[in-house]
Amino acid sequence: MVEMARSPSYSGSMDTVRLEDRAALVALLQVRPQGMRWGEITAEVIETGSALAVWHRLVPPTLMDSPGEPGPLEAAAQDIEGWTGQGHAIATVLDDSYPARLRGVHQAPPVLFARGKLVPHDRAVSVVGSRKASDRGLVRQS
Repeated sequence: MVEMARSPSYSGSMDTVRLEDRAALVALLQVRPQGMRWGEITAEVIETGSALAVWHRLVPPTLMDSPGEPGPLEAAAQDIEGWTGQGHAIATVLDDSYPARLRGVHQAPPVLFARGKLVPHDRAVSVVGSRKASDRGLVRQS
């Protein structure tokens, strides 16, 4: 079994989530079996405890992938390797490094990306917004 190591910029402990489970989560998000939304996929993966098990249950096997093209799981694994190769640390809802309080919220993001030094258990705030906020958004913010 292949295990995915952390980005060198991460100073915390290595996660034990296998590359196959991470790849299955990314593939589920890309394929969207049965038209599932990402929040539904995330909830299903959290409840099951394995994205690979959810993949095998929801995505029927194909007889053969397109010649010369990787299948969805392999393509997702290549995406993950590309992201980590660019210096991104990745935490999925299955990883120990995923913030526990965030995992418990409705529609928790399935995958988090980070760059720089991450300090486990550090209290932090992330601000996400738009450079072109709508009028409604500006009213809500004030």
